[in-house]
Amino acid sequence: SSLGDSRLFSSNTNGFILSSPSSYYNNYQANLSMSIAFNRVNALATSGLKNKLESSNFNHFSFGFPITKNQYFLLSVNPVFRSFINFKEKQFNYLGANSSFVDTNNDGLYDPIKYRKSFDVSGGISEISSAISSRINENISVGFKVGKLFGTRTIQDTLSFYKVEYDQTGNELNDLELISYEPRKSKYNYSSMSYMFDMR
Repeated sequence: SSLGDSRLFSSNTNGFILSSPSSYYNNYQANLSMSIAFNRVNALATSGLKNKLESSNFNHFSFGFPITKNQYFLLSVNPVFRSFINFKEKQFNYLGANSSFVDTNNDGLYDPIKYRKSFDVSGGISEISSAISSRINENISVGFKVGKLFGTRTIQDTLSFYKVEYDQTGNELNDLELISYEPRKSKYNYSSMSYMFDMR
């Protein structure tokens, strides 16, 4: 139901509640609905990791129609979770010339380098479902919903190496010159069923 029973917060006044299949029978017309959300959050953790969360997804898409006066059928697609997350170390780690494995100036000697890690997580899980609502009598109605959860999640961690240079006074220059990077990517697939029974 709408907040405070006000039409300012709802597109219907007949008791149709999207989260409750047993209420769908209240809608006597075919219905097509969709919603989209855009979000972005940046945060800096005390550990030095710079975190970024971005998402732009369909929150809901559905189409429903009445079967009889007391029955209603609804098909819907809902992203359960879908986003892009980026974690990046703020501070660099250093390898001295005696521990390095890179010759940055081609003089035949290994040079100091610095490196940091970054992580990218993308993808998510969505649900496609169908539901039927039936009015039993004046006081009781039931709803049943069956859904298929599906999706993928890709995780990539990258180790990036940068050249280290110093000025004449021994202070490090702030120029970032990428030497090489080592990405590793893993992909995971998700699949399961969901069921919901509702009565009011």
